[in-house]
This record gives sequence, C-alpha cells and structure tokens, in this order.
Amino acid sequence: MEAIGAVASILQVAQIGTQLSIGLFQIADAIASANQETNYIAKDIALFCQVLKDLAKAIEFGQKAQLFRQDAFDTSIKIVDECKRVFTEIEDILKKATK
Repeated sequence: MEAIGAVASILQVAQIGTQLSIGLFQIADAIASANQETNYIAKDIALFCQVLKDLAKAIEFGQKAQLFRQDAFDTSIKIVDECKRVFTEIEDILKKATK
C-alpha cells in the first residue's frame, strides 16, 4: 500500500472510531444501566482516533520527505487494519443493543 492510500485508510478508520465513540457516549447517557466504563471506553476510542489522525499526518509528511521506514509503515497498516476490525465488532454490538 502506498502512503497516500494508507493515509486515506487511517483517516477512514479514525472517522469510524469517532462515530463509534459518539454512539457509546449517547448510549451511556440514554441507558441508566450503562456504567461509567462505557464512558471510559468512549473516551479511549476518541483519544485513539486523534492518535490515528496524527499518524496519518506523520505518514503524509514522512512520505514527502522520505523519512519513514518500510517496516514501521507496514506495522502501522497492520494496527489500522486491526482497529477497523475491532471498531466494526463494537459497531455491531451497538446496533444490537439499540434495537
């Protein structure tokens, strides 16, 4: 995957995570049985999404200046792919919980 595609993929996952975080906050607010841990998870996801956005900027800058190592780039892509999988699982759980 090229840097431009990676940046787009990272930003897409960050957007998914941001929406997921908002959904978790809404559930925690609306459902009395949702405990404080739901808020913690939502905050953690929101903060992690900011890290993903920063990673996208770093890759974009590193690609222009030819500063990043391929193995670091490959690891970043693996992490982003795993995040997308986890975020999708959480989204599915939220959909079931709100039906």
